Amino acid sequence: MDYLIRHLVDQPRYNLLHESAEGYSKVITILSDVAGSEFSKFQVSAVLNSIDICIGHFNLDTTMVLNLIICIGAEFSTVNYRFFLELLENSQWFPKVKSEISSLESLNEGGSEDAVRFIASNLRVLAKTPSSDEELKRFMRFTCMLMKIGFISFGALYKLLGPSSEVMLTLSEKIKQNIDEEIFKASANALALSGPLADDEDDEEDNKTQSTESQEKSAEQCDVNFKLLLLKSLLENGLYFPSLYILVEYPTLAFADDEVPKLILRIFKHMIEPFLCQEQILSEEQSRKLTTPLVKDLARHDDIKEVSYPLSNGRFVCYFYREWTEGLPSVENEESLIKYSNEFLSFVGAKLGEDFLLVSKICKAITAFLKKTKNSKSYEKELETWFEYYRKFIFPALSFGHENPILVHDSFQLLVLFPVAWRYNLYGELLRVTSKNNQFVKLNYSKAEKQTKDVLKRLTTTNVKETMRRLAKIAFANPLPAFSVILNQIESYDNLTDLVVDSARYFNDYAWDVLPFAILTRLTQRRQALQDDGINDSTWLQSLSVFIGKISKHYKELELDTILMFCTRSLHHKDRVGLTVLKQLIAHMGGIQRYTNLIPSQIKFLNSGLALQKVTRKTILDTRDESINSGLRLINSMRRSGDLNELFILLHNYHVSVIRDSDDTIPFKVLCDHSDESAAVLHTFCQMITFFSHSANYDLFQHYIAPLDDMISEYNIGVAWAFELWRSKLPLEFDANLESTSIDLTDLSKTLFNDFWKLSLYDINFDADVYTAELAKVTAQNKSIEKEVKITLMDIREKNSRENVRLRERLQKSHKINNEVINGLPRDLEKHRQHSELISNTIDDHRSLWFSSEEPTENEIEAFIQFCVIPRVTHSESGAIFSATFISTQLSMFISKAVLNKLFESGILGTLLYSSTPIEAENIGLFVGEVIGSFQRKSEVDLKKSSFHWLQEIVPVVKNNLIYVESYMARRNTLTFLKNLIPMITTKTIGISLHSIVEEVGKIETRDDLKLACSAVFALLQGSSKNWVNIWDVVELDEQERSLLEAESEKILRRQKLVKEEEKRLLAKKAEEERAIRLAEI
Repeated sequence: MDYLIRHLVDQPRYNLLHESAEGYSKVITILSDVAGSEFSKFQVSAVLNSIDICIGHFNLDTTMVLNLIICIGAEFSTVNYRFFLELLENSQWFPKVKSEISSLESLNEGGSEDAVRFIASNLRVLAKTPSSDEELKRFMRFTCMLMKIGFISFGALYKLLGPSSEVMLTLSEKIKQNIDEEIFKASANALALSGPLADDEDDEEDNKTQSTESQEKSAEQCDVNFKLLLLKSLLENGLYFPSLYILVEYPTLAFADDEVPKLILRIFKHMIEPFLCQEQILSEEQSRKLTTPLVKDLARHDDIKEVSYPLSNGRFVCYFYREWTEGLPSVENEESLIKYSNEFLSFVGAKLGEDFLLVSKICKAITAFLKKTKNSKSYEKELETWFEYYRKFIFPALSFGHENPILVHDSFQLLVLFPVAWRYNLYGELLRVTSKNNQFVKLNYSKAEKQTKDVLKRLTTTNVKETMRRLAKIAFANPLPAFSVILNQIESYDNLTDLVVDSARYFNDYAWDVLPFAILTRLTQRRQALQDDGINDSTWLQSLSVFIGKISKHYKELELDTILMFCTRSLHHKDRVGLTVLKQLIAHMGGIQRYTNLIPSQIKFLNSGLALQKVTRKTILDTRDESINSGLRLINSMRRSGDLNELFILLHNYHVSVIRDSDDTIPFKVLCDHSDESAAVLHTFCQMITFFSHSANYDLFQHYIAPLDDMISEYNIGVAWAFELWRSKLPLEFDANLESTSIDLTDLSKTLFNDFWKLSLYDINFDADVYTAELAKVTAQNKSIEKEVKITLMDIREKNSRENVRLRERLQKSHKINNEVINGLPRDLEKHRQHSELISNTIDDHRSLWFSSEEPTENEIEAFIQFCVIPRVTHSESGAIFSATFISTQLSMFISKAVLNKLFESGILGTLLYSSTPIEAENIGLFVGEVIGSFQRKSEVDLKKSSFHWLQEIVPVVKNNLIYVESYMARRNTLTFLKNLIPMITTKTIGISLHSIVEEVGKIETRDDLKLACSAVFALLQGSSKNWVNIWDVVELDEQERSLLEAESEKILRRQKLVKEEEKRLLAKKAEEERAIRLAEI
C-alpha cells in the first residue's frame, strides 16, 4: 500500500535547483525575459500560466518557485518592480489574509509565512556573501514593497531579523559616543586634539594592535545590522507605521546613518503637502525653481539603477518606486501637524534644519495661520500652542542654518510673532539647557564658539574687513554662541569694540534680536561692578557699557526696550550696573557729554543762542547736534516702554540714596565721587529730554513727564532737579504749588522763589558784544579755511593722494558748519535781545514783591540763601553762574551786598566746602569767582572795596580748611574752590596770603593726590602773581587801613623768608651729617 501511494498517488516535488535544473531554468528564463520587456504589464497572466505549466510538468516545488520569483523580482526591482508585484498579487502564493501596515496594532496580522522565511533566509545568505552590499539593499527594498502590498507581515519578518537587543543597545551607546567625540573635536583646540608621540620600541606592538583592530573591524563589517537596513528601506518606500515601530524601539537609529534623517524628512515633507496647499505656500516644485540654479541634464527615472535621495550633487532625481507615497498619513490641519510632528518628526530633532525647505514651508504655514487668526478670541491660546511647537522643533533646527538665508529668515519671521519675554526664555533655554543636553545643538553651538574664537585670534590690522564679515557670517544662524564669545572678548579687550560695531552692519534680523539678550546675560552675571579702589567701574563694565552705547548709536536695528527695562529694574535695586549702561547710552546715542572744568565764558555761551551753543559744544566734544536721529530713537524707546518719567525719578532717588543710605564704613571720598557721578548722569538725562523734545513730533512733556508740582509734592523730587527738567517749558506766569513741601515760605517771598527757580541763565544774561565777537572770529576762521582749501586743491591736482582728498572734505565740512554759525548768529542775537527785554519787563513787575522792603530783614536774607542761592549754586555750573548773575544784576546793590555779606561773614562758606562733593565745590568756586568778579568790574569804589572785603573773609576760611582741618574732603574741596577763584585775585595782600597757605599745606600733606592738587594751585598762584597790585592802587584807602594792610603783608613776607631760611639751614645740616657719615665709613 505504501508503495502504491508513493508511486501512484504522491507526485515528487523537487525543492532543490539541481534536482530539476531544466524546470527551474525555464522559470528563471520566463521571468527574466518578461521583466526586461516594455510590454510586461500585459503579460502577467501569461507568465503565471507558464509558471504553472512548468511546475506541473517538472514537478517543481511551489515554495521554491516563490523564492525564485522574490529573488528575481528583487534583482529587477529598479527596472520593473510593478510586474513582479502584480504577478504575486495575482498568483497562488498571495496570502488569503493580507498583512496590514495602517496602524501599529495591525503590524503582526496576515501575510505569507513562507515568503517571510525565504526572505529572512536570503537576507542572511546575502549578508555573508562578499561584495553583496548593493544586492542586499535591493533585496530589502523589494521586501518592503511586498510588505506594502500586503504580501508579507512586518511583525513576522522583524522577529527573524537581527541583531539582538544587547547589540542594539551597544550600537546606541556607540552612536552617542561618536556624536560626543564630534562635539569634542568641534570645540577643542589643536593642542587638546594632539596625542602623545609613540616610542620606537613600541612600533612592533603597535603594528600588532593595528592588525588586530583591522581584523575586528572586518568582522564587524560582516555582521549586517538588518534592523537598520530594514528601517532605511521602510523609510525609502514610505511605510510609515513599520518605520515608526522601529524608531520607537530604537530612537538612536535615526542618527546611525546620515541618510536616515533625510528619509524621515522626505516622508514628512510629503505628509504636510495638503496642509501647505491650504495655507497657499509655494509647492516643492516652485520652491525648487526659486532656490536652485537650472541644470542641463536631469536624470530620468528609467536610467536610475539604485535608490538615490531626491537631492544629489546638485541634480534632482526621481526615486524608482513611484508608489512610495501611497498610504502615508496626511496632515490636513494644524492639529494633525502637531500630532504627526510629535509622533514622527521628533525622532529627527535638531537635524530638521538640514532640510531648510521643509522648515521654511512649516514656518510660513504657521506664520500665515497666526496672522489669519490674530483678531480671533483664541489667538492667545494658538500663540502658546505654536510657541511650544517652535521651541521643540524649529528653534533647535536653526542651529543647522549656518549661512542659509531662507531657513533663518522664515524661522525668524515666525519667531518675531511671539512676545519678547517668550523669545528671551527661548534664548535662555538654549544657553543653559539645550546647548548642553541636545547633542546636535551642542555640536553646532560648540562649532560656532570655536569659529568665533579662531576668527578673533586671526584678527590683525590688515584683515579687519574680511575678518569682521566672517564674524557676521558665523553669527548668522548661531548668534548666541558667537555673541557670547565676542562680548567676553570685548570685556577684556576694549579695542575690539569699534571693530565689532563696524561688522554689525552685516548682522541679520535674527542676530539683532539675540544681541540684546546676549548683552543682558553678560550684564546680569554676578560680578563686581567696581574696581578695588571702590570708585571706578570695573573694566568689564566699562568696556561692555561703551560697546552698548556705540552699537546702539549706529544701528537702529538694535532693540533698546529690553536694555532700558534692565536699567530701570537695576535702578530700582540701586544697582550701579544700570546707571553705568544708561550713562553710556545717553553719552553715545544722545551725544551729551558731562560738563566738567568749564570756564564761565563757556558756560555763558552754552546758555546763549543756538549758534553759540553749537560752537561751544563742538569745542568740548559734545555731539548732540550730530546725534539727532539716535537721540530721538533713545527717547522714543523710553517713551514706548513708559520708562521716561520712571527713569528720571529712579535716577533722582539713586542720587539721593548714595549718601543717605551709605554705610558708615565707606570713605567720604568714595561717597562724594559716586554722588557726583550719579548727579552727572541725572544732568545729562535732563539735558537729553530738554534738547530732543524740540526735535520730537509730539509733546514730550505734556504726555510723558509728570507735572512739576507732582514731582515735588508726590515723588519728592528735589526742587533744583524738578526745575532743571521743566524750566524750558515753564511759562513766565508759572506759580509752583509748594504747600505740601518742606520749603518754609514764612520769610521768603513765593514770587521771588518762583522767579529765581524758573528763570534760566539765558533769560538774564544778554551781551550783544559776545555775538559780535564770535561772528568776527568765525568769519576769520572761514577765510583761513578757504585759503587752505585752495592749497589742498592744488596738491590734489599734483599728487591726487587720499590724504589730501580727506583733508579737503574735512575743511569743506568745517566751512559749511561755520557758514551755518555765521548765518545763525544775527538771528540768535535779535531773538535773544527781544527775549531779554521781555524777561526784564517781567522782572521789573515782580521785583517789588521779592522782599518786604528795600532793606529786607536778616531772616529774609537767610531764607533766600537757604532755599534759593545755595541749592542752585551747588546744583550745577549753570546754576552757579546764574545765581551770581542774578545777585549782581537783578537785585539792588543794598540787597546784593547784604546777601554776600551774610554768605561770606557768617561762616556758611567754610561749612559748605567741608560738606560738599568735588563738583559742588567747583560750582561754589565758579559762583564766588563770578560774583566777586562782577563787583570788581563795576566802577563804584564802594563795590570794589566790598569785593576786596569778601576776599579777605575768604582767606581765613581757606586757611582753616587747609591747615587746621585734616579731613581729606575739606582740603580737596578747598583746593578745587581756589582753582576757580584765582583769576579774581588781583591784589598782593590776598594773593600772598593764599600763596603762603597753599605752600604750607603742600609741605604737611602726605596724600599724593592732594599734594598734586596743591602743586597745581600753587603754580596757578605763582603764574598770576605778576599781575597782583596793591589794593590802594585800585581803591582809595585811609591811612589806617593802608598801614594795617602793609603791616599784614610785611608780616607774611617775613614769615615766608624765615621759613625758607630755616629750610636751607636744615638742608645744609642734613648734607653735613651725610658727609660726616661717609668720611667715617672711609
